[in-house]
This record gives sequence, structure tokens and C-alpha cells, in this order.
Amino acid sequence: ETRTFFGCQSLETVVLNEGLETIGNSAFMMCYKLKSVEFPSTLTKIDNGAFSKSTIEKAVLPESVKFIGAGAFQYCELLTEIYIPGEGVTMYTDSFLSRYNLTDVYIGKNVKFIRGEEETPFYQFSAPFVEYIFLEDSYEKYIENNPDMRLRDDMYKKVRFESSLVKDHDHSFEPYKTQDGDCDKVGKVYYRCECSSEYVEVIKTEPHSYKKDLIKATLYKNG
Repeated sequence: ETRTFFGCQSLETVVLNEGLETIGNSAFMMCYKLKSVEFPSTLTKIDNGAFSKSTIEKAVLPESVKFIGAGAFQYCELLTEIYIPGEGVTMYTDSFLSRYNLTDVYIGKNVKFIRGEEETPFYQFSAPFVEYIFLEDSYEKYIENNPDMRLRDDMYKKVRFESSLVKDHDHSFEPYKTQDGDCDKVGKVYYRCECSSEYVEVIKTEPHSYKKDLIKATLYKNG
């Protein structure tokens, strides 16, 4: 539904039920206390402005997501991590625009961009703390899918395409940095060759596993 929780100031954590396919326009827009959202594996569409101006800290999306609307996570100033593993995702060039504290960006194969408020697709991810933007596609495949959206010159050093691992010798990659993950945050293992080529292995999050604790009722206390 459109604007379902628009401006709700009591929401801090949201767990969306399995079976949900669409998050509507501005559904959680301007929810200034919202920190955590658990997305269902059935979700396919996040509509325009769905989380715009909220305080969500991570956008760890399921592989089922195929569309991210204009300004869906725009002006989310506390957003630190974006993980979009699905293949063939279509998003706008301003879906994540204005991302002051962003540190990690990972995007799956065959991504397609629609031009929005921002002219170039990857500039929306180029926050000061983002070292690399990881994209599973090769540069050639990216251009094939987005022929009118070539990279700005200052983005070439930020974006790590699949084919950025140069094949001029037999690489010998060794892990040099590990980031542990948990139910809410993806883990990462960074590998580097002596030639400075590198790649990252993403360890996907697992869904929460809840345990039921039964507290028996007594004559004076509810169970």
C-alpha cells in the first residue's frame, strides 16, 4: 500500500512477512526512528520513495528483488550497507542518492539503470567512506545492459567489475581482510594478488532462527 507507515515516529524495527511482494510508494518514508528492516524472500519490488528520509541503517535485500524505484532509499543519512544480490535488477540512478555514511556496496549481475535525478548510475554510491563498489558484471556486460550510461571518469577507480581481475598472469589470491557477518549484516572476505588485482567474496546473511521459551503461568503471574 502507498504511504502505509508514512511519517510513523514509533517504528524502530520492521519484520516483513513472507508472501509480501511489493513495498508501496513512500511506505516507510520519513520514519525517523526506523533502524532495521528484515525483508522477505518473496519481495520483488520496492517502489518509489519507499524508505526515503528514513533512518534505516542497512539495505540487505533478498535475491528475489527485481525492481528498486526512484528515490527508494534517497536521503537515508544513516545507511551504511547496500547489498543487492539479485540478477537482472532494475533500479534508478537516484534510488540510493545522498548516502553520507555508506561504506559497503554490492550489486549482482545484469543490473539495469533508469535515469533519474542523478545523471550517472554509480555516483549515488560514491560516499566518502566507500572504498569500492562491487559489481558482479564485467564492464562489457554492464555497457551492453546500459549503453547510454558510461562511467564518469572519477568512478573508474571506485567500481570493481568482475573483469577487473586482469588475466595477464596466473593470479595467486590470498585473503587479507575479513569482515564477520551475522543475521543482519553480510560477511566479506577480501582477496588480493601480488599484482594488486583483488576481489571480494560475500558471505550472505542467514534468516533469523527464533527459539520459543515457554514460561508457565502461576496463580499470581501470567505465562
